[in-house]
Formats: sequence, structure tokens, C-alpha cells
Amino acid sequence: SNNALLDELNEKASLYRIEIQECQAAIAEYNMLQTNFPALEITIDNALRNTSQKYRDLRGRLAAVEKVMRALGSTEPAR
Repeated sequence: SNNALLDELNEKASLYRIEIQECQAAIAEYNMLQTNFPALEITIDNALRNTSQKYRDLRGRLAAVEKVMRALGSTEPAR
């Protein structure tokens, strides 16, 4: 049923949101580390670039899941 699918998609979306928050926290930390440890700039830049890419990827995945959820929700019969 649509409800079971929506529940599953909602769970997936929730996991993506948590991972996005973790990426945001990591990005903020890398920015602080860059300020405090300029000698590690290249290492921190690489980590920041990787995390930023993961963040963009997760945002895209979340957007896709939310789009499918909206489409599925709009086909849900009225109760």
C-alpha cells in the first residue's frame, strides 16, 4: 500500500536529514580547524571538499525521495 511505501520513504528521508546535519557540523568544524591550524590547510581542504561533496550528494538524494513522496502522497485516495 501507499502508506507502507510512504513510511519506508519517510524513514529514508529521515536518515538523509541526519547525515546532512552531520555533514553541516563537520563542515563547520573544518572551517574552525582551518582558522586554528593553518599549517594543516591542505589536509583540511581535502576533508572539507570531500564532506561538501557528500553534503551535496545527500541533498540531491533527499530531494529525490521527497519528490517521490509528494507524488505518492498526491495519488493517495482520500479517507
